[in-house]
Amino acid sequence: TSCHFVQTEAGSNGGAVFSASCCTFDLTACTFDRTRALIGGGGAAYVKGGDVQFTSCHFVQTEAGSNGGAVFSASCCTFDLTACTFDRTRALIGGGGAAYVKGGDVQFTSCHFVQ
Repeated sequence: TSCHFVQTEAGSNGGAVFSASCCTFDLTACTFDRTRALIGGGGAAYVKGGDVQFTSCHFVQTEAGSNGGAVFSASCCTFDLTACTFDRTRALIGGGGAAYVKGGDVQFTSCHFVQ
């Protein structure tokens, strides 16, 4: 809760956060500012498995070398984003300039996408 990730970088997946095979992944009121995954997915966060929830998070100028400029999610049961802002997020190669979700029940509620 209330975490700030500024100018973090990963050589592969998850510019700020990488999570695999967890049961619950929940981030609230977090800011991801200029985070990058150089050749992988999820410029801010890469999450594989479990129930995923982002609430009131801000993704600003995040970048992924492949899919999911801000968030990459695979094989999750549920994937919920509520009241999140995606501002100038991009995926250089692949899909999902803001988010790339593969599998699971997906819900975006009251999110804002800018540029």
